[in-house]
Amino acid sequence: SVAPGPATVTEPSEFTPLTPKRVCDTRIGSGGVPKRKMRREERMRVKVRDVAGVPNSATAVVANVTAVEASENMFFTVYPGSTARPLTSNINGGPGRPVPNLVVMAIGEDGYIDVFNSHGETHCIVDVFGYFSKDGGDRFAPVDPARLFDTRSGQGTRRGKLGHFQPLDIQVAGNAGVPKSGATAVVMNLTVTEPEAPGHVTVGPAGGNMPDTSNVNFYANDTVPNLTICKLGTGGKITVNGAGGNRHVLADVFGYFTSNGDKLRASPPRRVLDTRIGVGSEQRPIGPTRQIELVLAGSGAVPPTATAVVMNVTATEVARPSFVSVWPAGESNPGTSNLHLMPGQTIANLVICRIGEGGALTIANELSECEVIADVLGYFVDEDTGSGGCPV
Repeated sequence: SVAPGPATVTEPSEFTPLTPKRVCDTRIGSGGVPKRKMRREERMRVKVRDVAGVPNSATAVVANVTAVEASENMFFTVYPGSTARPLTSNINGGPGRPVPNLVVMAIGEDGYIDVFNSHGETHCIVDVFGYFSKDGGDRFAPVDPARLFDTRSGQGTRRGKLGHFQPLDIQVAGNAGVPKSGATAVVMNLTVTEPEAPGHVTVGPAGGNMPDTSNVNFYANDTVPNLTICKLGTGGKITVNGAGGNRHVLADVFGYFTSNGDKLRASPPRRVLDTRIGVGSEQRPIGPTRQIELVLAGSGAVPPTATAVVMNVTATEVARPSFVSVWPAGESNPGTSNLHLMPGQTIANLVICRIGEGGALTIANELSECEVIADVLGYFVDEDTGSGGCPV
């Protein structure tokens, strides 16, 4: 089904990274929101234009949205302010743990994004990491997914778990498809695994003060991913830091921002895949014997000229511990991951990935069966070859 929303996508826009800043927190009532948990089927309005360094000209915002202290299983839907709520979701949470997810969301004409809570009561936190604007900025260059670093093996860094507030500098420029010069920010899937106690991980540009925000929240023995867009700091490096028990950290790169690349068209959230009911694929789960070639370019949600897609991917009805990988169709499995799954879990993560052969992406789970849902939030276009509108 097609989710309701604005009539058109945004104009082609370029990215400006910001020092991460919290713009609302219902636990303390900051950002003009009530100091209380969101209630069942409540919509919360979050102002993102003219705050936290986001200008009035911004067309889309990059933000981490976190559900905290949920009373029962629930989901958040994030969408452009003062528009019809789409039949999509961004964050799936539940009792016992905070659950973050990155969103790249078109901003409503009123300067807001809206957050809808499906069930129970939960706190909500929104941290802004950057914005897109037609007035200038950097452009996206997608790469083949590649592992940047992994503290378990010592790839790209030292080997061994990170301790409490033990910073780790990672060389990004010149690695995992990112050029030695010209890149301003990296798009990577950051994963925490084998933590010995609860905590969080924060990523920031090397050489500067670490932001007072978080990218991944975890409990003991979790494996938790979250897509991260981080500005590069001194020497083309980023710094990984955070609080809590000893934990391994790894990251897979999906692209970077630079002066030459593709522009974003943020679109109203639209469901393009749901294996539970046969939308965009057969009505059956993916697993070791079945992967999906999801055709996106030219599908109605994404034009034929799109080079990469911004898509929220959700896995549910998981049979066994496993992970989901997304990569450009027509290429071999890159050995990277986007979601890490446990039985009975429903989990979502944002994916920004180059579109491959036949205008498609491959979605696979080689270890276990699970149902997969995907919602498109936007796409990148090479303006020099013509962007092509995509009416919704």
